[in-house]
Amino acid sequence: MKVALFFSALLVASRADAENVSETIKNALADVSNGTVNKIFKKLLEELKGVIKHGSKFFGIPSMDPYETGPVNTTIKSEDIRANLSVLNIGIFGLSNYEVTKAEIKGISIISIGFDWPELKGNISSYDISHGRVMDFVNIFGNGDAVYKFKNLTFISDIFLQFKNKEASVKYMKSEVFLGGLEFYTDGLYDDKMISEKMSYVISEIGPTAIEMNQKELTDAINNRLINILNKFLRKFTVDELFDSVTGILPGIKRTIREEYDTVRDTIVSIIS
Repeated sequence: MKVALFFSALLVASRADAENVSETIKNALADVSNGTVNKIFKKLLEELKGVIKHGSKFFGIPSMDPYETGPVNTTIKSEDIRANLSVLNIGIFGLSNYEVTKAEIKGISIISIGFDWPELKGNISSYDISHGRVMDFVNIFGNGDAVYKFKNLTFISDIFLQFKNKEASVKYMKSEVFLGGLEFYTDGLYDDKMISEKMSYVISEIGPTAIEMNQKELTDAINNRLINILNKFLRKFTVDELFDSVTGILPGIKRTIREEYDTVRDTIVSIIS
């Protein structure tokens, strides 16, 4: 229910062609943009913490806190870092402990979201780094385990939707990631514990700047992952089914807000059906 309403809120403002929209739809969309659905949208994003923490059997969504990536094999090719990297698993703890900083539906097809995590902890199991080079200045290699802590992690994104045959999908996303601080430790670099400890300190210090300088590579990877997850979910439903799911009563949302939202929804549905 909550997950379906989330996508319903995203879809309400996105079912009309921008160049061929009646005044009735424009007025309805204006109501949406003015905050009717945005209030529900933000409330829902906050309630999705429970889905992230415990999963949803109905929608086939597993628990994602803690989140584990499983094996990762990649080649890092950024301006500052080059390396071959393999990892048995990356664990992330605390994904459900976020604050919603933005929940907006803009115009007819752009959804803006923002989250802040005061702290995220994690571990890296059995990494192996080879042929590494940092800032074209120093080689880096090693293998072992690591632990890390992100401080004040911010993620903001604009999600662009598209529609075909009564089905919705995410066309693309524009995202940004900011990190306030990083604590990183490993004793496996250079096969030398003392040098590894010093490098761990350096990585901790340059981490936030490295994320800022490598935004495109990082956000491209995040966007591709999220688009795949969202579209896999959206393929399970038609737009009508997502709209119908909104008719249920949601705990924690005032009835007056629901009635106002239902009026907007019914107006749009009657015109596009």
